[in-house]
Amino acid sequence: MKYGSYIASGYKYGLMSFPEDVLGKSFLDNLFKESNKDVPRYWRETSINIYSCDCDKIVPFEHVDGLQLSDLTNYSQLLYENKYFIFIMYDVLPLCSKPVDYYGLEDFTKPKSFGCLRYIYLINKDNYKDATIDEVIEEHLVPNLDKIDFGNRRRALGFLEEYIGNSQIETNNIINNYLYRHSSKYGGFKNPLPTYIKMPDRLIKK
Repeated sequence: MKYGSYIASGYKYGLMSFPEDVLGKSFLDNLFKESNKDVPRYWRETSINIYSCDCDKIVPFEHVDGLQLSDLTNYSQLLYENKYFIFIMYDVLPLCSKPVDYYGLEDFTKPKSFGCLRYIYLINKDNYKDATIDEVIEEHLVPNLDKIDFGNRRRALGFLEEYIGNSQIETNNIINNYLYRHSSKYGGFKNPLPTYIKMPDRLIKK
């Protein structure tokens, strides 16, 4: 990661196409059960492996950035239960395998993409018809930053800087503005930003 930035090239974001084929409907139904780990139904932290052929089914976020959800409803391949878009934060690496042939000789194959899903967010298409996809994800991530683990928090901050703000400082201001609005609405005390996002000092602009 560059100093003074949350953005990292290893952090990937996208929408999953054919989600019921990639992960299996029964797996998805179980993952998003209402009572699963006392976490709201619409998001999950995971470590789910995705294999080469399924990596091709992820639509990189830069291809949908700025589109309204009403635009995306034309793409039925993106829908789970014909109702939800699945936003994911993930990483993907080009890896080769080492097969052994009939004579016991090892050989390396051409690298293929293998990935791991780190965070899954269900977006109900009926709740955000006029909003853009980036606005919906911003609205979700900012209030939930302190509820997710450190690695996914860094990914979330990277997303906010790359697609919402223009710099780390502007991203911090977006979070601070949310905290001020939230504390004013509920009459609570606004936590200091570094405490709220619990990031290491080197990633906090002094």
